[in-house]
Amino acid sequence: MPDAIGLIALLKPYLPILVFFLSVGLVTELILLKTDILSRRWRGSEVGWSSRHNKNVKRTLTWIIRVYKSLGFNFKTSSTIREVMGDLSNKLPDQGENLTFIMRSLEDHIYGDSEISHDDFIYYSQWNKFAKSYAKSK
Repeated sequence: MPDAIGLIALLKPYLPILVFFLSVGLVTELILLKTDILSRRWRGSEVGWSSRHNKNVKRTLTWIIRVYKSLGFNFKTSSTIREVMGDLSNKLPDQGENLTFIMRSLEDHIYGDSEISHDDFIYYSQWNKFAKSYAKSK
């Protein structure tokens, strides 16, 4: 078994190459961690939650955030769907059932990668109609 000095002497000619590859690996890792390129999904312009390219989901999320902000809440991209829907349900009790269904559907879609059914779109369109009328009244 070679001693530590003998091992260093064997690796000395290859030291610049090893340092170069380690540096490239570390820089690449830093870039991937900082930018989150590999796991990034398309994001809506106003919505920080990830969603697929489904315009009905994006429209619903956008209206949820708009109504949430118009009620005086401060939306943070770190907020979960459950937190936002809970706050909305407290302020808009007549929309509680609709919001609960939408929350479950969105959680399944965004976090569980499940497809959205035709029945979900009915609730989404009801919410969007309510949100548009609510925004006009404010």
